[in-house]
Amino acid sequence: MARRSRSTNQETSAAPTSATEIAYSALRSLILEGKYPLGAKLGETYLAELLGVSRTPVREALSRLSSEGLVEVLPHRGARIATWSPHDLENIYEMRALVESHAARRAAQTVQPADLDKLSTLCEAEEAELLCAEPRLNVIRDLNREFHSTLVRAVPNERLQEIVISLVEFPSTLLSPNASPGVLMQSRLQRNLADHLDLVDALRAGDSAWAEAVMRSHMLGERATLLRERIRREGSPVANVASEAIVESAQASGDSVIGRRAGRSAG
Repeated sequence: MARRSRSTNQETSAAPTSATEIAYSALRSLILEGKYPLGAKLGETYLAELLGVSRTPVREALSRLSSEGLVEVLPHRGARIATWSPHDLENIYEMRALVESHAARRAAQTVQPADLDKLSTLCEAEEAELLCAEPRLNVIRDLNREFHSTLVRAVPNERLQEIVISLVEFPSTLLSPNASPGVLMQSRLQRNLADHLDLVDALRAGDSAWAEAVMRSHMLGERATLLRERIRREGSPVANVASEAIVESAQASGDSVIGRRAGRSAG
């Protein structure tokens, strides 16, 4: 597997050459960028005209995206953007908590100075966006995706990299590209940055147990917030009521990011 991440616009070591690869890469990027709402129908004729290919490559691309969980292909009804239930989110974040906490533990022993520098730079960009009057969720989403992808690439395990990068991409389809975060999401985004800063500190210290614990808490907090945000936007029930207690605990225990940064500088 190429060392570069698929996490931003499906970057690869070489440009796609076949019509199917072109259709797959372009459509995948559109989905991950939030260009289509959840459940939106994906007509083959429309996509073929949009992407400048025939319907056959589009059909093959949709089949690949279906196997990745980004698209649902319904018998006799065509394809649509995959929808996510609270149960789906619970399952995804349970997997992320297990796999990414292991990756963080491993990374604490294998991370290189260049990786740490990049992670720190991503944190700085994330903080700058959060300080804007209207933080852009799509920008924060991309920075978050790149942070997690960079961390796992510090581990010399290509299978682990593939699993983590694919899991990181799923929740990004829940975010509208031009949306502004609500109060709950803003609080969680600040906590996410604090977690990222803690992860960089743990990795820089080479403390595997610390890195593992921070990542697990980070995943559980993000899961709870996405479930609560779904309630706010759609009024849908939460499958696991314990998620509300998780996010309330995270909010209560989290200091402001700016205060934490000031504390770091003083230290």
